[in-house]
Amino acid sequence: MNVLTAAVSTLCGALGFAVVAGFGLWATPWPEDFAVTLKMEHLAEHGDRYDALIVGSSNIYRSYDPAVIDAELAERGVPLRTFNLGGASMFSFETDYVLRRALALEKVRPEYVLIEPGDWDAEPKTPESLSNMLSNRSVFWHDPRQTWNVLRSIAKGDTSPWHKQYLARHHLHAFCYKVTSYGQGRRIWGSFTDASEDQPVTPEHVASGRGYQALEEMTGPVMQARRRLLTNDLPGYKRKILEMAEANAAPLPADANCRRELERQMAFIRSAGAEPVYVVPPAGIQAHHALRLGEEGAIPLIAFNDPNLYPTFYAPQARFDPNHLNRAATALFSKDFAAELARFLTR
Repeated sequence: MNVLTAAVSTLCGALGFAVVAGFGLWATPWPEDFAVTLKMEHLAEHGDRYDALIVGSSNIYRSYDPAVIDAELAERGVPLRTFNLGGASMFSFETDYVLRRALALEKVRPEYVLIEPGDWDAEPKTPESLSNMLSNRSVFWHDPRQTWNVLRSIAKGDTSPWHKQYLARHHLHAFCYKVTSYGQGRRIWGSFTDASEDQPVTPEHVASGRGYQALEEMTGPVMQARRRLLTNDLPGYKRKILEMAEANAAPLPADANCRRELERQMAFIRSAGAEPVYVVPPAGIQAHHALRLGEEGAIPLIAFNDPNLYPTFYAPQARFDPNHLNRAATALFSKDFAAELARFLTR
């Protein structure tokens, strides 16, 4: 085999690989075990029904009831039709990926995007998060843009060089799976043959609840165990809330990565014709980065995560578990949030 033949063979092989990988990127379906999957399918069909998207983690998914919010807004002369695009355990980079995919849908043209700010930290919050880095869901959002953002966040972190390369290696591993569609053949085939696994919610539920789902509807053993984290340790819950309140007072470093990422996110949302509003529900986590940026006027912010200002939502009887409101408290919170949003939009 001469050099020219070898070069042509190599080029053809590389081209064939690129074509197959490109097809995989286009054809790989959204993860079956992700509630956002059905929500995206709903928006692809009915996105033109909604004027506002609410995007973020389970703190968004379980705390914002569009039916209650819209009714209160209408009473205050601000007619909006909202849709809850929250998903369990979504952190900043995945939330941003979902938002970008949603706004790319032909029928999705909201006036407002209400979005959880997140901390834009590439550090997994739990050991399980790191071990799940190669799950279908994690691989799915590791496209070139988000992987680059993650690597940039890791590089700017204050951890040791060894730990930075350790984190970067895990994220790059997921990225390689993404761009090569490694291990996705069965899922791609299933998407064309309707052989995918059961979804965690039904299309009918997504449509009727407009993306909201109360945790009380989740009756499996995992949800019941989470419920017991609150009921079996009320003193621990109260300590956690006190610690959260103290952490909320922390200053924001001058070179905080979240400032840059939120600026990019706001620019993208506005380029899509919508106005961003960052929202922090009365969850059991601190959000000092968002509070400081809101105080500066760097981001438009509506925050309810202050136990001293909103004690009703932090009382144990208002919680399903340490981090989430129960259904009754969600209805009260959604109404209060809508009142604040109406003031925010009309001032």
